[in-house]
Amino acid sequence: MLSTALFVQACAGLPYPYELRFSMPTFNYWSIAFASVGIPIAIALIGLAMRGSLPRRLMIGLAGILALPFGLFSGCAAMEAPELGASDISFELLSQVEAGDEAYRLYRTDCGATCAFGLVLRKERDWWGIVRSTTPVWSLYRADQGEVLLVDRKLKIMSGGAVLAEVAL
Repeated sequence: MLSTALFVQACAGLPYPYELRFSMPTFNYWSIAFASVGIPIAIALIGLAMRGSLPRRLMIGLAGILALPFGLFSGCAAMEAPELGASDISFELLSQVEAGDEAYRLYRTDCGATCAFGLVLRKERDWWGIVRSTTPVWSLYRADQGEVLLVDRKLKIMSGGAVLAEVAL
């Protein structure tokens, strides 16, 4: 798994740190749901391929123990997934600026009833229209409105006429 991620990073020439995400939010949720179910299944299959009786039993037992929490996690991700083509309400796009092949997108984050809104500016590059590499650039907790502008090779994050931050490209 790690070698695959390093291979993708090397081929794409991506800077670190970055996150790979799908362009459609629904796919992000469903990929987590499927991966959560796949981990105990993979452990069980590895256990079945082992030769000794004790290692086989231990691996299958471990898979059984992990199946419940991973299954619950998978169910939560599947239930929170937005409809196909819908936007993710927990990460709402407010504004964006294009700069070459990359886009700087300002999002409003909403983690639910227990915390306040926040703003996150991310540098994103779309690959093949399906996958997006993202790098966090700036964030502010307890803010809910903003706009990103490109002025003199600097990004200005504005809210109600006030400059919240300036980020050099």
